[in-house]
Amino acid sequence: MDTRVDGARWSTMSVSAAGSLFDPGTGYAYTLNPVAVAIITAWKADESPDRLRAALLERFEVDTRTLERDLMEFMRRVKWLGLVT
Repeated sequence: MDTRVDGARWSTMSVSAAGSLFDPGTGYAYTLNPVAVAIITAWKADESPDRLRAALLERFEVDTRTLERDLMEFMRRVKWLGLVT
């Protein structure tokens, strides 16, 4: 699954290590778990999808199959929220 996003869109958003995301374009705030913080931080840094996956596999106790499934679900949710296209 492709996890690339528009880095320019994410550059305007602020994310805290504590798990808050604020979108100044909409005024919405979101609460994130540690995995979501890691994903969004990688997006903001414009990291490649392969680098993102490697970082998640290293940081969190997860196997590749579960990671792919969870990334697919995460992408569906952020698309549903209108945070990615």
